[in-house]
Amino acid sequence: MKLVEPKVEVLFAPRYAEAMNLLEVAIRNCYDSLDSICHGSAEKIISHIIKNNHHSMLEFLNVTVKITTSRNVLMQLSRHRHITMAVNSQRYINYSKKKYNRELSFIVPEDLDDVQYLTWRAACQQAEDSYIELIEKYHKSTDTARSVLPNCTATTIVMTANIREWRHILELRCDKHASPDMQKIAKMLLKELYLQYPILFKDLMTKFK
Repeated sequence: MKLVEPKVEVLFAPRYAEAMNLLEVAIRNCYDSLDSICHGSAEKIISHIIKNNHHSMLEFLNVTVKITTSRNVLMQLSRHRHITMAVNSQRYINYSKKKYNRELSFIVPEDLDDVQYLTWRAACQQAEDSYIELIEKYHKSTDTARSVLPNCTATTIVMTANIREWRHILELRCDKHASPDMQKIAKMLLKELYLQYPILFKDLMTKFK
């Protein structure tokens, strides 16, 4: 078995200037004020609509990310409606093959102490052994074998959402009431999105730092 770290990577995000121009044109179209566009005007009007919760204008800008996380976090993210998601398929990927070194990857939960970790690791090893045995000894399909795998099994997600939805996800998943594993991924995601578009996520960085 292999242990992997959670990871967030931005795959696609329009350049900052292009993104700001797109949002400003959409916003100013509502007020027929395109003639007011000038140097620095985009940041000013975008800050205004965020401050006043006029977030529908943020739906014009999409960002795609790649997330390495657990199936547990995947299930929480999949509850969000306005996203497009592609996920590693446990049905079509056969981890008993040489390509994967006949092992599965797992992500350690955030809230285990040293003693609890040993119990957790033993359970994951048993799940991996059972998965391999079902495929190699009993010739079961991956669809059957995957039924023994725990929620901490690692997966990779490619996920696209507009900025309004990303903000909504972060508001919920960075919160202290979210699970520790979900909070970790959400805060990693917030940091990456803030690096792309500081003006669009500055308030959330302040709120959840």
